[in-house]
Amino acid sequence: MKNEELKTKLLSNLSIVGAVLMIVGLFIGNFYSAANGAFSGGYIVKGYNIFTSIWYGFLLVLIPILLLIAPKIEVLSKSKKLIDFVLPIVSLVIVFILKGQIAEAISIFGSSTSSFGTGAYIYLLGNILCLVLGAANYFGFKTDAKSIQKAVNEKSFDSLKKDDDDEKV
Repeated sequence: MKNEELKTKLLSNLSIVGAVLMIVGLFIGNFYSAANGAFSGGYIVKGYNIFTSIWYGFLLVLIPILLLIAPKIEVLSKSKKLIDFVLPIVSLVIVFILKGQIAEAISIFGSSTSSFGTGAYIYLLGNILCLVLGAANYFGFKTDAKSIQKAVNEKSFDSLKKDDDDEKV
């Protein structure tokens, strides 16, 4: 019984889980690592260095916080579907732009590489979770716990489609 309750709570709060994963990813492990060739030392960038050192890096913290508090602020709750869809896209673009900029910043003669660290993978996992749920909600799919659980059990997406008698939000 407790396992079912836990599963229902988790499914009903997936967007919160994704936003928390995004915040946690900034503080766990390395966010980026970069190298400038086989015989040079590597560079490591922590997630908290990104939002304290790069002028638009604060958006990587602000976006998950906005995803968490948007439903609770009346002005933002009116456009919650759009916020849940657009903000993960913006943060995804920022993560990839920063990866390229870090490689470019350490390059000597144009031969450097950068890769994601553990923190970035955790951040991207939460980001993609928020993006999928935001897109599903924006394009009219049901994202409540019962519908998701029914779709998983039946292995069919039919229960996620909104019916005509479903109320429009």
